[in-house]
Amino acid sequence: MTDVLYIDCCIRGEQSRTKRLGEAFLSALVRAGGYEIERLTLMDEPLQPLANGFFWQRERLIEAGALDHARFRYAWRFKRAERIVIAAPFWDLSFPALLKIYIENLCVQGITFDCDEH
Repeated sequence: MTDVLYIDCCIRGEQSRTKRLGEAFLSALVRAGGYEIERLTLMDEPLQPLANGFFWQRERLIEAGALDHARFRYAWRFKRAERIVIAAPFWDLSFPALLKIYIENLCVQGITFDCDEH
């Protein structure tokens, strides 16, 4: 089975054309077989922007090597996925801010990326 993470950032819910497209794509995957799909609906998640104390808590946890903290669950789930499908509308020449906040929360050095002197 291929592990698929489906990220739903369709703010308008069932009224969203993007959501209908995403659901059609998922249905095709299910019909094809061999895919295990986990849905993550961003509107249902307690996402916060990286600001003030929330940012500094993250920095302290990373510095302490506490990458198993629940705070990093989005990063671990993203890393584990073999395929990632994102359903997000194109609004005002960009995507919804909620998707950007999700991306900020999953980008964690030591989990989803690493860097060194090279």
